[in-house]
Amino acid sequence: MYFLGIDVNTYRVEAAVLDSKSGKVQSVSEAFIPLSGRVKQKQIQPRHVWEKVREVTGKLLREHRLRGDDIVALSVTSTQDVWVPVGSKMEPLYPLVNIQLNPFEPQDVQTPGGLTSEELFKKNGRGDLILNGAHNLIWFQRNEPDLFQRTYKWLNIADFIKARMTGEAVVDAAAASRYGVLDVKRRSWSPELISGYGINSELLPEIVSPSEIQGRLTRRAAMELGLKEGTPVVTGSSGPACAVLACCLERCSCLNLISENELILTRLSEEEAFKVNPADGYTLEPHISGSDYLCIGMLPFSIPAILWVVENFFPHLAERPLPEIYASLQVKLELVPPTSNGVYFLPHIIGSGTPKADYKSRGTIIGLRPEHSKWHVFRAVLEGVAYELRQNMQVIAKATGREFAEVAAFGWGAENRVALQIKADVTGVPFSAGSVLGGPACGAAHLTARAMGYTETRDLYCSVYSRTRALFHPDKQRQNQYNLAYTRIYTDLYRVLQSTFAKLA
Repeated sequence: MYFLGIDVNTYRVEAAVLDSKSGKVQSVSEAFIPLSGRVKQKQIQPRHVWEKVREVTGKLLREHRLRGDDIVALSVTSTQDVWVPVGSKMEPLYPLVNIQLNPFEPQDVQTPGGLTSEELFKKNGRGDLILNGAHNLIWFQRNEPDLFQRTYKWLNIADFIKARMTGEAVVDAAAASRYGVLDVKRRSWSPELISGYGINSELLPEIVSPSEIQGRLTRRAAMELGLKEGTPVVTGSSGPACAVLACCLERCSCLNLISENELILTRLSEEEAFKVNPADGYTLEPHISGSDYLCIGMLPFSIPAILWVVENFFPHLAERPLPEIYASLQVKLELVPPTSNGVYFLPHIIGSGTPKADYKSRGTIIGLRPEHSKWHVFRAVLEGVAYELRQNMQVIAKATGREFAEVAAFGWGAENRVALQIKADVTGVPFSAGSVLGGPACGAAHLTARAMGYTETRDLYCSVYSRTRALFHPDKQRQNQYNLAYTRIYTDLYRVLQSTFAKLA
C-alpha cells in the first residue's frame, strides 16, 4: 500500500509516494513554467495547474509501476501564497491571484480594527507587514467586482486542487494562517479580523484537523488522475508544516526549505514564538502537533537573484530546469575561493526578506575588479544568500535563546550542494540534505499515512532518512574567512546603502 503527497506551486509540481511496508519514498516532479516565470510573472490558469497535477501523478505511477488502486489515500500541499476564486461547483473564475512579487510591499488596506502591528501579530501571526490572502481577496473585489459577486469560495492553490478532487473546501489551521484572518492561538477564524478586513466569512473554507479525511475522489477526478474512485483525500497542511514532517526533525532546530521562495523554519513554543519582533517580518503558523508554532522567515530574492545571474551570464541555461543549471555550473563554482576574491552581492533584487522586511532595498554588487569573472559574481550571490540566512538565524536565536545544532535542507534548491556547503561555512552550523528533496510532498504523504492509522510508517522512513542524508560540515578555515567577511563588510552593506535605496524608490 502507498500514500501519495502532492506539492503544488507555480514553478514546479511534485508528487511523492510513501511505501507503507518499507517507509521508502519515491518522487517525481515536472517544471510548470520556465524559471524565468518566477520573476516575469505571467497569468496562469488554475486548470493548467490541475493538468500538471494529472501529468505528474501519471508519471509517478508509470515510473514506479504502480496501479491506481495501490494508492490508499492522498493529500495536497503548497508553500506558495497564490489564490483561486471558485464558483459553487468549485470551478475557477479567474487566473491565479498573487498581487505582489515581494510579500513585504505595502498594501492599500487598513489594519483591521485599528490594531497596532504588535497586536495584529499576536492575533494572526503575521502582523501588518506581510501580504496575506485577505489582501489578495480585497484586490480581487476591487478590480473584478462582477466575478467577485459570483465567488463561492476563496482558496489557496492547494485547497483548490483538493476541492477539485472532492467537491469539498476545507483547510487546516496551519494553512489557514496564510489567509490573514486566523486567530493563531485559538486556531479558528477570527470574527474581529474578518470584520476588520470587510470580508464575507462564507468565502472562507472550513477549518478542520490536518488528519481529517475531507472527502473522496469523485469519479471524474479519479479518471483524470488514474486513481480509484472513492480514494480518501486527507486535509493535510501547509507546505512548511509538511516539510518539517519530512525532515524527521519535528523538534528540529531549523529547516531551510528552498523552492520558489526560500524559507527558514524554526519550531517554537508559544512563549518563545511571541518574543519574535513583528517589525522583522517573521510569520507564525500553528504547528500541526500540540500548541507549538512554526516561525517562518523568508528570502524571496533568493531564486530571482540566481535567475538574474543565469540569464545575464549563462543565457544558454536560462530555460533549462534548475537541477540541470546547478549540475552544469557547480564544478567551476567550487574553484572560486571563499568570499569570491572580494566580490560581495547584496541579493535584494526584488527587495529584502526577513529580518529587514524592506521592499525598497536593491540588489547591489560591490568590489568588482578587472580580474573578476562571472563565476565570482555567481558565487557571491550564493554567499549573499548564505549571509542573509545567517542574519535570520542570529535574530531568531537572540529573540528566543534557541541554538541551532543542524539545519535540514529540503526542496529542489537543495540540489545545489555547493550552496549548502557555503551555507554551512557561513553559518558555522552543519547542513543536511536527504535523498528525497521534495519535502512538502513527502510530508503530505506522511500526513496521509497518519490519517489512515499507519503511524509506524514514519518511523521506518526516519530510519532510512537518518542513514542516507548527506551532511555538510563547516570547514574551519573557510568559516573563519566568512566570519571576517560577514562581520567586517557584509553587515554594513544594507545599513550604509539603506538611505540610497529609499531615494531610488
